[in-house]
Amino acid sequence: MSAREMFEKLGYETDLYWQKDHTIEYIKRKEDDFFGTSVVSSIIFNKRLKMIKLNGIIDIKDIQAINKQVEELEWK
Repeated sequence: MSAREMFEKLGYETDLYWQKDHTIEYIKRKEDDFFGTSVVSSIIFNKRLKMIKLNGIIDIKDIQAINKQVEELEWK
């Protein structure tokens, strides 16, 4: 299973219109009756700098998907 498939299975969106060639972005949203849609967590891979930005709460399954993405990017 690819990292993208793992993230999608965990409820992350991957086809984001603002995604650039140098980034891979995954965002998990939650519907709320009072506030509407809100972002629960986001994970952004900067391919140029080989850095990951995490926002929100992540769990072990998210970490496994992050590790898979790092492996696919061949970051050493």
